[in-house]
Amino acid sequence: MQFSLTNPKLNSLVTPSEETESIIHVWSNDIGVGISTFFFAASLSKLSQGKKVIYISTKSLFKTERFQQLMQFYTPFDPYNFLLYHPTSFAQQIEIIMNLEFLILEELRLLKKSSIGLIVLDGASILRHLELKSEEHNQKSLRVYNTTIATLEFIRTTYLIPILISNRAVIRIKDDKIISQPASNIVMEYWTKIRIKLERTDTPSLRNIKLEKHPTAQNLPIQIQTELTESGFI
Repeated sequence: MQFSLTNPKLNSLVTPSEETESIIHVWSNDIGVGISTFFFAASLSKLSQGKKVIYISTKSLFKTERFQQLMQFYTPFDPYNFLLYHPTSFAQQIEIIMNLEFLILEELRLLKKSSIGLIVLDGASILRHLELKSEEHNQKSLRVYNTTIATLEFIRTTYLIPILISNRAVIRIKDDKIISQPASNIVMEYWTKIRIKLERTDTPSLRNIKLEKHPTAQNLPIQIQTELTESGFI
């Protein structure tokens, strides 16, 4: 997975042979740490290869200016290959994900092959958490959320399409200690085998990128330090 144009160590966190072996789960404790840039780079690398990208963004605003800024560093591509969905409710998010297979099947019917190179879910749990009303509602929506991630996992395994998911952090108390972990972590732990965390450093433009979970990597976490620039991570 190409997350950088110039940093082979960063790209080696997930090799081409591993792209479809697991949903890739990316999270952070910090806001504005560069997850969108991370996902844009992966998307643009696929688009530059002539592949289609399905990008589902649940954030209040899609960072169009940042996406266009990064575009100038990549091979030009057909804009119709970038399929952007922007749900504004958890119900819309569910509907989009549950209908993805129909889109894939229609393409297979017409073209006899799939040209989809990547599916991105940027902000997987934001809309769900915004709509929580009670513990009972929390449990019901968690079951639905689990179904949507399971659907993405089915698409990954059936059609061999790489999938990136970003997630917000939540604070929990465990063994009398305050810990930070990805939201809806029980679901994400079950369905994903690769987890990457982005962190700020004392230097404003530097980021620590940690491979926290991987089915075969040894001596985890593996940490890479990289600079966030106009052209992405270098």
